[in-house]
Amino acid sequence: MIHEINKSYGYKSIALREWSKEFPIGGFHIDIDCRRLEFWHANDIPNISHELKSKWSGWEVVHHYGDYESHLKRTAGQLQFQDIDQQQLLADLKSQLLWESSNPVDTITCFAKKEAETGRNVEINPHALRYDSYELSKEIKAEILQRAIDNLR
Repeated sequence: MIHEINKSYGYKSIALREWSKEFPIGGFHIDIDCRRLEFWHANDIPNISHELKSKWSGWEVVHHYGDYESHLKRTAGQLQFQDIDQQQLLADLKSQLLWESSNPVDTITCFAKKEAETGRNVEINPHALRYDSYELSKEIKAEILQRAIDNLR
């Protein structure tokens, strides 16, 4: 997004919805007068604070982790994030939480069978055929999720 900004125009505020439909996964705020860099991010970025502190020596580096609201506070309303469709967010969450995983042993045995059909000698370590996963049924997952959603309202 920063490459798209016409620097000669200048912006009193930035409404991210005008630039992208995707919610950002990180952001930063630089206060030159106070020599402070504040940042947040949604992804797991190991050692990011340490790396930034070493690159911005003499500056205060503040790590807000996933607290994107801190970015809004620092800009005093000049930055506006995209509106979030709560229903779409809930549908996405349900889809992710109710997804049913496949059994990896099936993949191994299918691969071994195909290799054996081509005449290859296939041996599988017996420990690779253990799949000791406790799976809740989709119905139970849905019930737990619905109870959690109901308790939010």
